[in-house]
Amino acid sequence: MAGGVGGGTHSLVQSSAPRTVEYPQGLPSGVLEQSGVLIPPTVMVRRADVQTLSTILAERAWERAVVKPAVSANAFNTFRVTVGTSPGAQQQFEHLIHGGDILVQALMAEIYDEGELSLVFLDGDFSHAIRKRPRSGDFLVQESRGGKWVPVQVDRRTVEQAALMLDIVTYKYPLYTLFSCASWFRTPLCSRC
Repeated sequence: MAGGVGGGTHSLVQSSAPRTVEYPQGLPSGVLEQSGVLIPPTVMVRRADVQTLSTILAERAWERAVVKPAVSANAFNTFRVTVGTSPGAQQQFEHLIHGGDILVQALMAEIYDEGELSLVFLDGDFSHAIRKRPRSGDFLVQESRGGKWVPVQVDRRTVEQAALMLDIVTYKYPLYTLFSCASWFRTPLCSRC
């Protein structure tokens, strides 16, 4: 495996009989959790749903959250909200909902200090891993927003767990797949591993 796991080939992490289903309209809500994949607490707000950020945060007792389009890249239209700022962010939230589905996720405190770990797979094969850290006081890890990216070595178990997630969410391996996780995944990324 290139880029950070010593020895072996992808056959160590690719299942011989993938347990997958094709999702031509996108992954249905709850599939990852039902498959045992640990993700940050997340609320999917469907396009044009009538909800308020204040209610979403209050019902879950979240002090802060990240709001982002369900399909996006490079933190496009991603913003942080707290209990105190949620009323003022409602208009921006409603604007996003009219454009498509939105994810509201509990903001993991580890992101501020440790950033996230990204594992890259090319055509189903693990390629490399990168630690992405935000600039001081921010939560966005993108280089264009002041984040710092550093190549890192990852252990075989981490790659195996990410490969299992790839099997869960894909029917055919996409040309490029990126898995990102925070350090709060100290337990296995996939509880079925």
